[in-house]
Amino acid sequence: ERSIAETLPTWDELSSLADALSGLDEGRRPLLERLCRMISESMRSANVRLVVGNDLAWVGDPKFDAALVEPIAAEGRILGQILVGARQRAPFSVGEVEKIRHYGRLIAHLLQAADQQALWHNLAMIDEPTGLPNRRYLMQALDGLLSRASSERFRVTVLFFDLDGFKHFNDTYGHAAGDEVVRDTGQLFRKCCRKDDI
Repeated sequence: ERSIAETLPTWDELSSLADALSGLDEGRRPLLERLCRMISESMRSANVRLVVGNDLAWVGDPKFDAALVEPIAAEGRILGQILVGARQRAPFSVGEVEKIRHYGRLIAHLLQAADQQALWHNLAMIDEPTGLPNRRYLMQALDGLLSRASSERFRVTVLFFDLDGFKHFNDTYGHAAGDEVVRDTGQLFRKCCRKDDI
């Protein structure tokens, strides 16, 4: 009975999980950092590390020896692992080991949700034919950039281009040909822009 109770999340864990879920749109790294803190508190271990591909988050000493290691897996694919350091006072109970297994599955689902969120965001902010940021992205980025330019005292230049006769070209040769013109124009912009230009 005690081990079953230990596998159930506490109110604090549920609150931490809700906090992690609220930040799905921030990307993998912040999500992993929140989950790392949650596991540290839940498992009462000062040292926890989450490794997912090239992403790494930890609490405590980043080079600790792991007492528990749990894969982060979904649909038969290993995405990463949870490493939990030993505790000084008491060893991990059977219920806590089961809880870390739940965390492995839960984190896999949260990572998939974060990746899906990033994909949707990318689709909303990027022009499909050119792969360049679209108007929606520009309007968001411009607000932040102008605010920063005002406080840090630097200049911002905005250039507008019009492709002469584009509507006529599109109507005459079709949208596929029009997309090719836009794509080629986008590539020219990329070649002429600096790394930090939008």
